[in-house]
Amino acid sequence: MSEEITAVRGWALAYDSDGFVLQSPVMNGFTWRGPVRWASDVPNRTNLVGIYSLKPRSRYARLLRLQYNCDIIGRIALLGHVVQHEGGYRSSGAVIRALQLHCTPRFVTSDARRVIAELAGRYACDVTCTPQVKAWTTMRLRAQDLWTEPNLWT
Repeated sequence: MSEEITAVRGWALAYDSDGFVLQSPVMNGFTWRGPVRWASDVPNRTNLVGIYSLKPRSRYARLLRLQYNCDIIGRIALLGHVVQHEGGYRSSGAVIRALQLHCTPRFVTSDARRVIAELAGRYACDVTCTPQVKAWTTMRLRAQDLWTEPNLWT
């Protein structure tokens, strides 16, 4: 039995009729609706198809948040045929093992705990957030507790 290959991948956080979903930051419309995603064809050395991912300790993995503006960074296990490159992989499929929310207030205007719970349920994995997201959520919730809606009708 071969050992599981794990890799790193980034996503944009999107919201549609199904709730919060993960989308490719570079391929418009490439949405992950569940924990497993399959490529349109089998990757090989002569084509460009496959689920793209990065080696966890590669210099490229550090650029996910900066270069591609990924809201979510996660660990995936590669499935099927895998083509290895210098900094990463292309595989026939992948299953999400863990996610971390990195997005800033520009998108998540609701409680980050709700987003985390929804993602954990949809993708069947542990979901955490960065200390910055946690601090922002705590600050936002405290502000909501202090705010009282003015009664404009009296």
